[in-house]
Amino acid sequence: MANVVVPRETFKITSGEPKTFDTVGDSGKINKHFFCGDCGSSLYCELEVLADKTAIKAGSLDQPDVGEMQVEFYTKDRVSYQKPQEGAQQLAAFG
Repeated sequence: MANVVVPRETFKITSGEPKTFDTVGDSGKINKHFFCGDCGSSLYCELEVLADKTAIKAGSLDQPDVGEMQVEFYTKDRVSYQKPQEGAQQLAAFG
């Protein structure tokens, strides 16, 4: 799923109260996932490893066309039918 990464201080929820769950990332640090408590849709996440950023799920945006993709992470896990995004930096993992 594509993410739009923004400075955390510029992001705010305008209505509702998302539910959360935590996971441990490959870094060993906490990833806090926020989702809709009604339908279960993934909304955004806050990664301890990127303490000043919020990663918004692009599909949750009213206007998801936010420009060119700059980087693809976890390309080592890419399925065979998914081609690399042209012009985006390709990284095998995160960080």
